[in-house]
Amino acid sequence: MYRYRIFLLAAMFVAFAAGASAQKRVVQSEVIVRDGEVTKIERIIENGDTTTIERKQIEDRFRRPDNWREKRMEINRTWVVIGDNAKKKENRWCSKWRERTRGHWAGVSLGYSGLVSSLADFSLPEDARYMTQDAKSIGFTWNVFDVSIVNRPHFVLFTGLGLEWNNFRFAQNVTLRNDDGHIAPNWYYYYNGIDLKKSKLTTGYLNLPLAAEFKFGRGDRGFVNFGAVGGWRFAGHTKIKAHTPALDGKRKDRGDLCLANFHYGATVNVGYSCVALTASYYPQSIFKKGQGPDVQQVNIGIAIIK
Repeated sequence: MYRYRIFLLAAMFVAFAAGASAQKRVVQSEVIVRDGEVTKIERIIENGDTTTIERKQIEDRFRRPDNWREKRMEINRTWVVIGDNAKKKENRWCSKWRERTRGHWAGVSLGYSGLVSSLADFSLPEDARYMTQDAKSIGFTWNVFDVSIVNRPHFVLFTGLGLEWNNFRFAQNVTLRNDDGHIAPNWYYYYNGIDLKKSKLTTGYLNLPLAAEFKFGRGDRGFVNFGAVGGWRFAGHTKIKAHTPALDGKRKDRGDLCLANFHYGATVNVGYSCVALTASYYPQSIFKKGQGPDVQQVNIGIAIIK
C-alpha cells in the first residue's frame, strides 16, 4: 500500500511538471530602425502559438544633453503599442508631456477686487466717491479647466472656462439703489443712525480666455501668460449686515442694479510651478452705459494652478 502511494505521488508530480513545461511562455524581442524611427518587435511563444507585437518608441521632444531627464529617459524608455493595439499604452511620460505643454490657467485664486477710474488712475470718479472700498474687498476665481490650442516646447496657446466672484466692499455707511433706471447711493442707514457692519456689491461672471504662454527655466517650470478674457454676468446683488434694534441681521437686494451683462478685458499670470501672481483689467464700466458711474474693475491676487 505504501508503494502505491509513492507511485501515485510520483505520477502526479510528473504530470504537473509536464503541464508546466507545456505552458511555458517565451518572449523574444528585438529593436530595429525603420526610416529613422525606433521600433521594438516582441514575439511571444506560448503553447506552440506565436504572437507578434510591434511597438514604436515615443521620443522626448524636451530632452537636453545637460538635463537630468536625459538619464531618466535612458532608464525608463517609453513604448506605445501600434497596429491593432494602438489604444493600449504603456506610457509613464505622456502625462508628464501634457503637464509641460498645457497652459497654466486652471486652478483657484484669491485677491483684491477694486473699482477705479482707469488703469492710469486708481481713484474713483467724482460721482462714484461713495463707492470707496476697504481692504476686505476680496474676490475669488475658480478656473475650471484649460484647453491647449497650440502646443510647442516653450509656447502654448490656450483657452478654457472659469468662474469669477467679486466683492466690492464699501468703506462708508452706504449701499446702492436703483433710482428710475440709474444707480444711486442709498444713505438711508446713515441718516437713521444704523451702523452697517458690512455693505458690499457682489458680481459673478462666467469667463472664457484666449491667452498665449511662454515657459522658461529648468524643466519649463517658470511661465508667463497673457491674453484676452471675456465673461457673461450670471450674478449680481448688494448685501448689508448690521446689529442694531432697527436692523439685526443680513439683507440682500437682488433687484435691478443696472449692471452690465458682459465684460471683457486683459489678464496676465506670472509664476513658477503651481503658484502665480495674477491680474485682470476690464476697461469698461461694470454698469450699463448711461445708468451708472464709469467705474472699471481691476483684480490682483495669487493663484494656485492645477
